[in-house]
Amino acid sequence: MAKGFDPIELGEKLRKKLIKGDKVMLANFGKTLQAKDSFRAGKIESDYFRIKKYRKPGKKDYFEGEPAGIASVKLGIFKEECNTVFLAQVNACNLRCWYCYVDEKNLQANPVYGKWITADEMLYYFLTVSRLTQHAK
Repeated sequence: MAKGFDPIELGEKLRKKLIKGDKVMLANFGKTLQAKDSFRAGKIESDYFRIKKYRKPGKKDYFEGEPAGIASVKLGIFKEECNTVFLAQVNACNLRCWYCYVDEKNLQANPVYGKWITADEMLYYFLTVSRLTQHAK
């Protein structure tokens, strides 16, 4: 840990800037190093959300023959929903890991580089927009 650096103290300061009532500030991936790394991080559906699909090597579908895949068919759920991660990143971090590739602007809870969103709005985006784009392909 760097001398004079206190991640707990920084976390407390950032939390006050990151949460406002029922909203949290999400990081904007647009025009960042993270957006350029989309092949590893998954498809970026907007500047604020990522979608990552997992596949087993040599298989068309990660859950092919697996209990989750069989259950998805019986329940009428798209298999993609069973092996897809929907990610939103908050616009702050108190750890400052040496290997992190998140742009500095997405570590400071600065509203210029973020977007205020409620849990309901995030859920709406996941249940509508991301599903429509996934299944339209």
